[in-house]
Amino acid sequence: MIGIYELVERIQAELEWGRISKLTLSDSYDTVLPAYEKLEKAFADNPYFLYNYAAVLLEKKQYDKSLEIALQCRKYWADYDLELILGENYQQLNKPKLAEKYYNSASMMCPSRFLPLYKLFHLYKMNGEKERSLAMAEAVVDKPMKIETVAIKRMKREMEREIQKINIVTE
Repeated sequence: MIGIYELVERIQAELEWGRISKLTLSDSYDTVLPAYEKLEKAFADNPYFLYNYAAVLLEKKQYDKSLEIALQCRKYWADYDLELILGENYQQLNKPKLAEKYYNSASMMCPSRFLPLYKLFHLYKMNGEKERSLAMAEAVVDKPMKIETVAIKRMKREMEREIQKINIVTE
């Protein structure tokens, strides 16, 4: 009897999570957050739920809570996207060394990706580290594209402009 009750409870939680996941796609974060909070206990050991919850919290700029949930998720698995969430949270919480650690980790997990290098550029630029930001900008520009996308082309153009700005200032 207890097993059936727990199974029904779990099914209801799964259905609710499915419902709020769809709301997240429509940017209804104010509706979604309370639902995620209620489900947190039921899915405390589910890395997929924890990842989604951390991402929603990051989107709502609740960096401390997002970081807490992301670190909880990391106990179960390390993932490229999760490393980026951790890096972003630490950057927003003004912990550049930890942000750098997670951006570098994401870069090592997927060396062909541009986003970790792009994030590192902005982290270094924000902290006034011209040499390091220049190195990251050059890395983005020099990195070959496996698949040409608008986003990558945009990053490369932005980094080319940033390199010019840095070179003009240092001349």
